[in-house]
Amino acid sequence: MAGNQVLEWADIDTEIKTAGLKDDHLAPPDLLVSGDFRHNWRTAWSWLNESIPIAYLSELPKIRFPYTLETYNDPQNLWVFAASQLFP
Repeated sequence: MAGNQVLEWADIDTEIKTAGLKDDHLAPPDLLVSGDFRHNWRTAWSWLNESIPIAYLSELPKIRFPYTLETYNDPQNLWVFAASQLFP
């Protein structure tokens, strides 16, 4: 459920070392592998619906623009087309 409030291992480790807590018995050891992990420490909730986390809400798009030969490889053309459709 990444996207709420997530900390990467490097950020957590840096905070622990900056605070001078690396020698504390509760501090996690260094990773023994070349890897990473994420810790989700807070989930975002909507004030409109407090029963479902925002990460689980699905909101359908209001407008869709299919790619064309002119817009597929040229992002500028896609923006020009979108502007012409939204602001005629």
